[in-house]
Amino acid sequence: MTASLSSTPLASGGGPAETRVLANGVRLLVLPEPGQAVAALGIWVENGSRYEVPNEAGLAHLLEHMVFKGTPEYSVRELAEAMDRLGCEVDAWTGRELTAYTLEVLREDTDQALDLLMQMVARPRLPVEELERERGVVAAEAAMVREEPESWLLDELVRSVWADHPAGWPVLGDPEVISAASPKSLADYHRRHYTGGRILLAVAGNLDADAVAAQAEAGLGHLPTGTRPADTAATFHTGSGTREGPAEQCHLAVAAPAPARTDDERFAAGVANHLLGGSVTSRLFRDLREERGLAYAVYSDLDTLRDCGLWAVYLACPPEHRDAARELVHANLEKARTQGFDQADVERARHSLRAALLRGGETLEQRLHQAVGDHLYHGRILPKDERLEALQGVDGESVRRILDRYWQQSNELILDPTPSS
Repeated sequence: MTASLSSTPLASGGGPAETRVLANGVRLLVLPEPGQAVAALGIWVENGSRYEVPNEAGLAHLLEHMVFKGTPEYSVRELAEAMDRLGCEVDAWTGRELTAYTLEVLREDTDQALDLLMQMVARPRLPVEELERERGVVAAEAAMVREEPESWLLDELVRSVWADHPAGWPVLGDPEVISAASPKSLADYHRRHYTGGRILLAVAGNLDADAVAAQAEAGLGHLPTGTRPADTAATFHTGSGTREGPAEQCHLAVAAPAPARTDDERFAAGVANHLLGGSVTSRLFRDLREERGLAYAVYSDLDTLRDCGLWAVYLACPPEHRDAARELVHANLEKARTQGFDQADVERARHSLRAALLRGGETLEQRLHQAVGDHLYHGRILPKDERLEALQGVDGESVRRILDRYWQQSNELILDPTPSS
């Protein structure tokens, strides 16, 4: 049985978005898009590395791999062939808070694609021989991260910043946990984490909401009721450190706290990040790369969770430029924190982000992903005009104020090349 919760007008020109909930807590989001020849669909599970305990570290990611390894009705090969016949591939990823499985198909193939997707997510077979192989795939993925200095350094920085919270653990997990995983332990993990109250099924296209609800009831209605576990926000830890490793360049990363994804301050933070290091006209890029040639790669980035965030600056430079580059990074951070930016720069950044926001809803898949993010983090679909108004309200003082608030504390980590013997 399903119950209609609400209807929300869409800025894309389609009909009102309809949300429903199954008796076991599975949420449905249907975005009508009349005239579309294709449909976008996906299942989002509120499960990721921040909800793991030590003996589960990495199981969210391993399970994401294993749902492709067959269902009670399809072998691994049959599942792959069925998707290939539909002309699609499932795009899957695991993060700190979410695991997602999405795809796009022809409108006429929506029912079959949704059935396949629900089987994979709700009834994975988890064969032991496939688990043995997939352990190697996950290990190779982790090795690639360890061998790439930028990824390794940023993972280590997050671990240092959120040291006492699972949000700081690597999404790829603990190699010992991965190697010890069995079909039984993964099935138990699936039973506890892939519960009705943690799942959102969303579709966009020329689709009937009642038909989608009936199909979802058949495919997901058997899952046990459950909700996302309550946990505290990660606490930011200051600090600094230097490591040595097999790298040609010197790599530096420094982080500060940031607004949460649901914070009203996120718009000012977005403009501030664009000006600080988020574009080719940003202060860090212009000063360190364009004007002084000290670093080839330099940028800043915002990573937001539902209740906290992280603001990071990263650069790679020749070892002989390390001290000068580091000094300039901190000087620019201090200048931005105390003096802010010229209003003309703020207006340019604001217009750039406005253009990106308006372009971001051009495709069906983009509109679906935006609506899902809104629904999961805000409980409603945010009208585009509301976003544009909030962005337009960002001025030079709000940019300076947010930089001053968050960059008063930081955590820095440097990776130096191992000295040659």
